[in-house]
Amino acid sequence: MIENDMMAVLSATTRYYHGQIDAANAELYDSRLRINHLEDVLRALLDDDNEKTRSDAQRALECS
Repeated sequence: MIENDMMAVLSATTRYYHGQIDAANAELYDSRLRINHLEDVLRALLDDDNEKTRSDAQRALECS
């Protein structure tokens, strides 16, 4: 009986942590998509006619 209870607790704990890991992975994926989009925007700004805009974009890309 105790073994069944321990297995039930272990199973519930495992499901909980798998859910937490899945949520964290989804958040990381969303963050990576946003970062990729911002990098694309910065690359587009590198083609801007304004020297300061190009310089700012270059510095930002170097930090990413």
